[in-house]
Amino acid sequence: MRAALLVALAVIAVTVMALAADHYLYRPTIVFVDDRPGASQAPRRVLSRIQADLERVAVGETPWPLPPGVGRDPLERLVEAEDALLRGRWRAFHDHAEAVRAEALRRLARQDEMIRGQPHQADLDRVMLPLAYAEALTPPKGAEPLGVLVRTLRLVDAVLVLEAAETSHHQMRYDMTARRNLWVLTERDGILDGVRLRLPCPLVKGRAAAFATLAKEMGELAGPLLSCPVPDSLAGDFALLERLARHPADFARHAVPPPPAPPSLYGEAPPSPPWDKAAAIRFMDVSPDGAEPALRLATLDSASARLDLALFLHAFRDRSAARDEEIRSLMAGIDGLSLGRVRESMGRFFTPPVPYDGTDASLVPSLRLAAMTKVAESRSGERYVYSYAIPCAVLLARPALAAAMDFTAAPGPDDDSMTVDFTPAISGCLAGRGRVPGFPEADLAAFVEASAAADGAQNGNHPKTPRYPVMQMDLPRMAAVVFDPRQTLDWPEPVMEFPYQTWGYGSLDNHAAAETLRSAYLRARESLAGWFRAKGLSEAESVSGASRALFVLAHGSSCGDAPPPASLRRLLLERASVARMAELPPPEPERLKPFGDCARFAPFDPLVHLAVGHPALPLLWELAGGKMVPDPEGFASLRDVDRRNHFGKTPLMEAARFDLANAAAFLLDKGARVNADTWQTSRLQPLAHDSRTALIYAASNGSAATIRLLLAAGADRRQTDSKGLRAVHYLLGLGPLPANMRLSPAEREELVRALY
Repeated sequence: MRAALLVALAVIAVTVMALAADHYLYRPTIVFVDDRPGASQAPRRVLSRIQADLERVAVGETPWPLPPGVGRDPLERLVEAEDALLRGRWRAFHDHAEAVRAEALRRLARQDEMIRGQPHQADLDRVMLPLAYAEALTPPKGAEPLGVLVRTLRLVDAVLVLEAAETSHHQMRYDMTARRNLWVLTERDGILDGVRLRLPCPLVKGRAAAFATLAKEMGELAGPLLSCPVPDSLAGDFALLERLARHPADFARHAVPPPPAPPSLYGEAPPSPPWDKAAAIRFMDVSPDGAEPALRLATLDSASARLDLALFLHAFRDRSAARDEEIRSLMAGIDGLSLGRVRESMGRFFTPPVPYDGTDASLVPSLRLAAMTKVAESRSGERYVYSYAIPCAVLLARPALAAAMDFTAAPGPDDDSMTVDFTPAISGCLAGRGRVPGFPEADLAAFVEASAAADGAQNGNHPKTPRYPVMQMDLPRMAAVVFDPRQTLDWPEPVMEFPYQTWGYGSLDNHAAAETLRSAYLRARESLAGWFRAKGLSEAESVSGASRALFVLAHGSSCGDAPPPASLRRLLLERASVARMAELPPPEPERLKPFGDCARFAPFDPLVHLAVGHPALPLLWELAGGKMVPDPEGFASLRDVDRRNHFGKTPLMEAARFDLANAAAFLLDKGARVNADTWQTSRLQPLAHDSRTALIYAASNGSAATIRLLLAAGADRRQTDSKGLRAVHYLLGLGPLPANMRLSPAEREELVRALY
């Protein structure tokens, strides 16, 4: 008896110790209700709320309430249908499902009518219209409740996705079956790609075979059925998902590794053979024999590759009857394709091609026309296409071919507009198709790529070339930088120490990007000045020209004027002492004008968001409690722990994003709402992944300590972003960011179990 009692006491002690160690797992979730006007009714917000409530109901929790006076969308009865199914209340389940289906069909009929009323829509035959989509999702007679629930789920998310698309005017080109926008001009046009509701992962337990049958019956209409945190390649392996759902820590083994680093630029020496097409384009002048096999193999892919081969033969093979006949044959095929695409609007820009006769002049009309009609084109990634770029080695060997690149009215350094819808060929020396020996392309490419973190919408709205990440409209500027740097001395003189310096004081994210850019700028300026000196400029002219060139190539780099030498915003981000901030006199509003001018284009965060990155946050809190009148910078806002920035982000989310555990603990102690989520109630361009919480930010980039802290404070692990992803997805790299690399394998397993 005594031994049994000792064993029981030991078990209790071990249990208590385990609970103490993992106490954050058992802290009750703190419910957050967003009472901002209009924050609850947006279609994507409803999608996020339905997904989160489906997750909560699946584990016996209750849906979160809405603000007083705000009603639920009728489609949210889907959550009640799931609850009834799990409880075996079949009559209630069918009542809820029928009500949801009736509402969805009514709203899809409206969408169908809108689409058919668009006469300019050219893609009607490429997508299933809403009513046809709904018809395809009609449950067969005698369908099992799970099948009814899944088909109803697909009707609900179709309605909400189409309604969310209305404001963007792209819904008519949205393929509901594949869940992607068919008309993509910028990355922002893909904001609704991949949006689907999913049933909670725990539902797979005991139902793996039923889900497999459903997926087979529904085909492409099914899409991913479960919210299990696994890569898409495993989403249809329901037997595996059932095993993982029973042992959640094992999900950690399927974390998505971070993307590989982009391939570095080739140096001046070619790689070892055999070459790929990129190496062949870059080094065809070094070894024509090494380049030719890769160029010939590539001709199977496109007219662009056949044009590459023709130009290579023209520039690097001795003239012969056989060579001329091959080039003539290649160009005749390209000319035939080009003439089939000639548009009346080309007007005076169109010059008919002529048969190849061995001269540069006979190739120029064909080159221009192939580029203008996009028969030959160069690509940057999957979506962006720009005009055909003549290989640099060909241009250097045959300079007369540059006539094919003639812009009738080329944009100047201060003109970002293109004068025509179509452009002739462009220089591969500027677009990454080859090299100019001795030019510091690696440093320049690193700088322009770093500037892309700060240029807002500019580089997202225009095609970028593959090696230099400059835009097509930058090419005349790049031509001056590479071949005639004296032109840069007439470009605007910078007023800042480095591009985006003033912008860098807008937020912690801005500041981190600006510091990275500063380093890239100094390296690029030094190497570019060396190139300018080699082109005949003096030491002073070289440094000045290089600075001007880099500011011009970084779009929007002079956002505002030079930053004021002293301000609370600047001192906070530079982590100055609290004593210095206390002694700083209130600046005149005019001195803060550069920040205001820049914030018109890229809104700045409130000072409280910057303060979370300062190591003396408690002292700043006390300082902000004193009387600071006047307070033109809003220093008193440091005590507003739930102050939102223009993205709806709170200071606690900022602390989680940058893994500032001490700052997060301080904010929580001062009453910060742990489950507040981002949501833009303004007219700003919506984020693809909105409705994020501090826990989601921490899961993506925080340490185990920060994630545990938030869980212990009652952070809700069921909350989803606007694409239905939870914190556990972000931790494993299944969202828009790489997997959290701050965690050890043991921590990753522990936290996957905690977040699942």
